[in-house]
Amino acid sequence: MKRRFATWFFVAKLPEGASVSVDGEEMVEARWVRPEDAVAEHQAGKLRLPPPTVVSLIDLSQHRSVDAAVAAARRRIPPYFFPKVCADDPDDVVMLYPGDAGYKSGNRSVQGARHRAMWVDGVITYQRDFSFPDRDAL
Repeated sequence: MKRRFATWFFVAKLPEGASVSVDGEEMVEARWVRPEDAVAEHQAGKLRLPPPTVVSLIDLSQHRSVDAAVAAARRRIPPYFFPKVCADDPDDVVMLYPGDAGYKSGNRSVQGARHRAMWVDGVITYQRDFSFPDRDAL
């Protein structure tokens, strides 16, 4: 990608009846959707999302409730994502994240731990085979 973005994601329980203001620039439409439904729509090619959003939604979809997601976020050290993009072919892009065996070298073929997103035809899949560390573990 030619541009890099710094993005922070927060997890919070919204009050009943919360609304969103669409500004027409940064956001052109809005709707409330469960994380797992948004991921399913994305994987079906019906909802185009950028990699950080897909990864965050996949993470959120692992929790049974908003309270469980908030509790998990409070327990863990916030993960840091600074991708190394491997894109020899624009139709086969892999983004390696810290913790992936190939991250330091930028080589997606290195065997070992996986922490990456694969981007094929605008659809992103995410793979992480370890847990993010809890605050109490340090």
